[in-house]
Amino acid sequence: MNELHNIKGLSDLQAALDTLPAKVEANILRGAMRAGIKELVKDVQAEAPEGPPSGTGAKRYGGRRGLLKASVRGSVKLKTRAGKLVGVVRAGGKAKGGGVAFYAAILAKGAKPHVIKAKKGSALAVGGGVALVNHPGFKANRFMLTALDRGAPRALEAMAAYTRNRLKNKHGLDVPLPADPDVPDEA
Repeated sequence: MNELHNIKGLSDLQAALDTLPAKVEANILRGAMRAGIKELVKDVQAEAPEGPPSGTGAKRYGGRRGLLKASVRGSVKLKTRAGKLVGVVRAGGKAKGGGVAFYAAILAKGAKPHVIKAKKGSALAVGGGVALVNHPGFKANRFMLTALDRGAPRALEAMAAYTRNRLKNKHGLDVPLPADPDVPDEA
C-alpha cells in the first residue's frame, strides 16, 4: 500500500476543508468516506470466492451461488466520543436477496484438520448410528485483505474526487488537481 501517499492534492483539499465550518466539513468527509467505502465493497465482492452451495446449504441458507458476494456491505459511522469517522466493509451474515453467509469468517481464518461428529438425526447420521468424518481443513482465503490492498488507492481517489466535486459545486471552492511535473502541458 505504498501508493497511498502518492495521491496528489490532498493537502490542498485539507486546506480548503479547513476554511469551512466544522459541521460542513464533517458532512463532506462523511460523504467522501461513503464514496471510498463503495469502491472497497466492489473490490471485496470481486475477490470473494464463489461456489455452489451444498445440498443442506441450499435448503437452510438460501442456497444460491454468490451468497458471500451478496453479503458484502459497507457503512460509515461517526464515533462522537473519539471524534473519528470510521468506514467499515463487512462480509457475511444476511445477504441481499435472502440467505445467510455464515461462513465468511471461517473462510478468512481457515481451518485445521479436525473430526466432525454427527449429531443424531443429522445428515451424517447413518442407520441410527453416529458417523465421524475427518475434515482435512483448508488454508485461509484472505479475500478481504487482497481487496483492500488492491482497492485502497482507488478508494482514496474516489474520496478525493468526491471532496473536490462537493467543494466546487456546493461551496464555490475550486481545488484543481496539481499539475504533474512529469507530463508536459498541451499547448
